[in-house]
Amino acid sequence: MSFFAELGYKISEGSKKVVKGVNDFAETTKLKEQITAEEKTQAELFMQLGQLLFENNPEQCRNEPFSGLTQEIFDSKETARQLKQQIESIQAADGKLCPECGEKCSEEARFCASCGSEFLCSEPEETAKVKTCTSCGDELGKDDTFCMSCGARVEDELVAVE
Repeated sequence: MSFFAELGYKISEGSKKVVKGVNDFAETTKLKEQITAEEKTQAELFMQLGQLLFENNPEQCRNEPFSGLTQEIFDSKETARQLKQQIESIQAADGKLCPECGEKCSEEARFCASCGSEFLCSEPEETAKVKTCTSCGDELGKDDTFCMSCGARVEDELVAVE
């Protein structure tokens, strides 16, 4: 074989190897992206499954191996409730909060300017009635779906105490 023919053959073979390598890399990258998308989907589904388990079986979540995570969730919910109360205290400093929508209103207002609800008393929200859990009697936050003490689902038949 002549020198130039041999050189052409080597260049052609080398080019084929490079093209195959590029195609393999592109295909591998595409497959890795699909794997990442599937793993993200799995993580989202696991989060939804965990939330459904927690919401529908709170007592089962208090048992091992869930108890540690369950307690962290309850602690986080309690912290969020306390932070919301701090916000309400700050907002209520210059007036009162509407018990229906939570908007700040002037102290002398008889109706909420935001939702139109009538104020039944002129006392600030801090002296208003407190919702408690029908299962254990502990105090509930305004927006709680579950009792942070016993895990019971909060129903409409909440007991109100002075």
